[in-house]
Amino acid sequence: MRKPITSGDIITIRGKHLYVGDDDRSKRFFVRGIAFPIPPPSQTTRYYYYSYEDIVSDEELNDQSYLSGWISVLEQLANDTDINTIRLYEMDCRFNYSTFLSRAAELGIYVMIPLTTLTGPGVLRRTTAAPACYSRILFDYGASCLERFWDYPNVIAGVVGNEVMNSLKGWKAAPCVKAYLDDLARFGKRVFKTKSKSGGGTARMTFPLLYAAQHDSPSAEQLPDEAIKLTFDYLSCHYPKSDNDEDSFRLLDNTVIFGINIESWCSSLQTFDYEENGIDESSYHSLWRTLFKGTKLETTMDAVTTEVTVKEIPTISPKPLSIPIVFSEMGCSKYLFNRDNGLQQPSLARDWKQIAVVLDHPMSDEMSGFIAYGYDGGGNAAFRMMGDDNVRWDGIEPLPPSMDYDNFCNELSNATRAGRTRMDEAFGSNHSANSTLWVPARCEEISTKLEQLWSVELYPLSKMPSYNAERESHINILVDSAAVILSVPEYNRKVDISVALVAIIAVVAAIAAAAKYQWSDVSKKRKTYMKVPADSNYGSCKC
Repeated sequence: MRKPITSGDIITIRGKHLYVGDDDRSKRFFVRGIAFPIPPPSQTTRYYYYSYEDIVSDEELNDQSYLSGWISVLEQLANDTDINTIRLYEMDCRFNYSTFLSRAAELGIYVMIPLTTLTGPGVLRRTTAAPACYSRILFDYGASCLERFWDYPNVIAGVVGNEVMNSLKGWKAAPCVKAYLDDLARFGKRVFKTKSKSGGGTARMTFPLLYAAQHDSPSAEQLPDEAIKLTFDYLSCHYPKSDNDEDSFRLLDNTVIFGINIESWCSSLQTFDYEENGIDESSYHSLWRTLFKGTKLETTMDAVTTEVTVKEIPTISPKPLSIPIVFSEMGCSKYLFNRDNGLQQPSLARDWKQIAVVLDHPMSDEMSGFIAYGYDGGGNAAFRMMGDDNVRWDGIEPLPPSMDYDNFCNELSNATRAGRTRMDEAFGSNHSANSTLWVPARCEEISTKLEQLWSVELYPLSKMPSYNAERESHINILVDSAAVILSVPEYNRKVDISVALVAIIAVVAAIAAAAKYQWSDVSKKRKTYMKVPADSNYGSCKC
């Protein structure tokens, strides 16, 4: 029986874990998800070419007729599987998705939304070096997403970037991802304060933000596990504006989730500890040890006796993570699964045995679940769970199941039944022991380390624009001016009416200035972002 998601079921972050609710009775939450299919162009291009200057009718903005197909897929997944989360890749926050999100909540399904777009105002240019890859238009788009979806209790997180830093060239855009992440974290705090003071209150205290990194390394010098750790160190670092800048140090507390897009586990003979040969350490165990134990294995062979010695040594960044980690895309290519062991099936179906591993000890002690990749494989047959290799989702009818999907359903059901009691008993409401706050590194230190390791010179984060700070400062100056005008001495009582009128004009000017600030450069960039090439921050490298 699926339980609808209400305001008391908002997912919160405490230290390195996710929880349902935000009180002493809250229990740990494990993402059991699937990547939602990519809508057809007929359902997406209609809004990617609207600029903020265009006059779009309320009818167009609120047209949700096409979402009936999305809801059909939701209902298919809810009926067939034990998933509790989906990850969306394409949407536009300016449009109305209320029927879809409400139906997902009724079905007990959380939704992970993208905070970037393929084209239009939400583009983060992954091949453009900082600071040019981060624009005010992008921040305004992301901020509008947070405001629009803040009160939906089943929106679990917003994805600020997906596999942007996949190469040394891609790392040139890393400061833009970091600046966007920090700006939205600060904006989220403002939204919470505003809603709290408005009288209506808000059930949500934070809007979790997620960056999804590919389980790979941009350099042959570092293993993928270490590259992942360095990526997370960079995105969670702080650059204080003063020695007592507590806001910078604690900015990302209980706000950030790190995602890993992982394609390993390509054999039915693999276990958590070993690869299929029973000798080499498995990719899952290696990643778990690197991120949470801060060690890696070093193998040496005695030149005389040929005796092999394996020992654990500290990694390049040995400090264990204390931030929620989710496999934001999980699944080997079907073409590679069991390819070299004689067990490959004609259907190329994966067995999805790793689901039980992720949801069991010791990975579940540290990790917070997974998103299986994917319903339609993002259009890539190698990762498609539904239908045959040549059929793409039409946005209307759900795709028929395959053996790959059936295996997924069975493994998820078994793991969920086996783990439900254990998880409740093991974690229950006592999350104080797991609420240790992450102590971020200073950005100068991690940037220097990256430059030494990969010879990549990153644009200083201290020089990156903060559009949230600019907008807040611009508005505050005018609002403060209005406040000064209103503080009239007692003897000037007879001009109170005039003063009040001046104050009102000042406040109106503040609002107008904010609007002008928000969209002032749209006309200059309109043609640019309407023709963004396909190097934007979208989907996965597999798409």
